[in-house]
Formats: sequence, C-alpha cells, structure tokens
Amino acid sequence: MCDFFKNYYIYASCTDPGLHFYKIELDGSPQGACSRAPHERFIVKGDKCEHCQGSLPLRI
Repeated sequence: MCDFFKNYYIYASCTDPGLHFYKIELDGSPQGACSRAPHERFIVKGDKCEHCQGSLPLRI
C-alpha cells in the first residue's frame, strides 16, 4: 500500500478549496511509493477562509 501523500490544508468555509489552500505538505516517503504518488489528501480546518469570506453571500 502506498503511503506517499501531498496534503492540502483548506478552510471549512472556503468556496474554492482547490485554489485557496493555506499550506501544502508532503507526508510519507517516495521510496517504495507507487507510480501514481504522491496522492492528494485534503485536510479541513474549521476557520474562515481569508480569501473568499468577503465574497460569500450575506445571510440575514
């Protein structure tokens, strides 16, 4: 089983997490990894996205 990942840390409230990630980190080792590695993994943080909070619709 492959254990080589590229972790994208994203905000839970983000409307475009593929663009607004706040950190990327490699996890595991490329030695012994499969040919399709590193695999993408998204880790969600509960804070508000600094990039799109102004573009979210206002709820009244």
